[in-house]
Amino acid sequence: MAIKHLRIKYLVVILLLVCLSISPSITSIYVDAAINTKKNIEVDNTKYPGLIGWEGDCFAPLTNMASGVYLRDGGKREIPPFAIYNNSKLKWYNEEGYLPCLVTEFERDNCTVKIKLFCDKVTVKSNNYVMMYARVQVKNHDTKAHSLQPGAPEEYTPITSNSITVAPGKTVNHDFVMTVDRFTKNLKALTAEEMKALGSWDKHYAHMKGYWDGLLKGVVQFNKLPDQRLVNAFKANYIYIHIVKDYYASGKIKNVPGEACYDEPAYTHDKIGIAAAMMDIGDFREADKWFESFSTKTSEGYKDAYYKYSYPMSIYALKTGDMSWVNKNWKTVQSLAHYIHDARTGPN
Repeated sequence: MAIKHLRIKYLVVILLLVCLSISPSITSIYVDAAINTKKNIEVDNTKYPGLIGWEGDCFAPLTNMASGVYLRDGGKREIPPFAIYNNSKLKWYNEEGYLPCLVTEFERDNCTVKIKLFCDKVTVKSNNYVMMYARVQVKNHDTKAHSLQPGAPEEYTPITSNSITVAPGKTVNHDFVMTVDRFTKNLKALTAEEMKALGSWDKHYAHMKGYWDGLLKGVVQFNKLPDQRLVNAFKANYIYIHIVKDYYASGKIKNVPGEACYDEPAYTHDKIGIAAAMMDIGDFREADKWFESFSTKTSEGYKDAYYKYSYPMSIYALKTGDMSWVNKNWKTVQSLAHYIHDARTGPN
């Protein structure tokens, strides 16, 4: 029994270390949103600490607690919250504890209202877009009917036309869609009819969930811990790293530690840390692209990045047995290893 408890404690320590190794790439609000699913919080509509989006998108939407959205693709725009929100206390959390679907939950007129926002990647006429899907869900727990308008901002396109009147004990969903990112390309905006033809909120939610769950299956698994919220925090952090990173038109990774205020410049030692975290947890899908994002010019950035240059590569080689990248860049590895010696300032 003592050995079993020791193993559990050991796993918890490992998980926390992994989460800490990832956390510099995102702000703590995403972790909090992932684990504090029952906590009432004060509402601040002037800031956008939330994030939804898709892997490698360029301008992931930022969100606030009340369902307002800050967009940057094609120019900076603030989309106000759904007018159904009545400035009451709310709960703000990730759907299912970890998915990049942010839920604003509150009470109004004896109804529980949930506003759910997430993104999905779609392809229309060979062009890729990131669409934001919104659902205003009204559950009536009263003994009489209530009529509540979702109050969608004009930027949304409705994809349902359900009644605003909700009978006692019933739930009504109002669904909407909007284009939010075009992967750096100057693509023509989709029409309302094209967006409606993409399918239902539920269809795209299933695709989004399936995509992220598929990636999570390929990395280290923490299936049983004393607190499930630790597992959710790990999953959410992993997903947000891939939303935060960008893809250049060439397909190369723009390895950045954050969105908006923390994506320029992309600090050299952050790049190393993010790539090392991916190798640590077993995400080798884009190892070559992560490694290509490193700078080898010792005149740029933070010095510790060059001391640690070979670290992610060594993890990759150790875990996969693939020495091709190390062999290909051996001269650079050697040079930067010697740079550690040359840069020493301590005792001889």
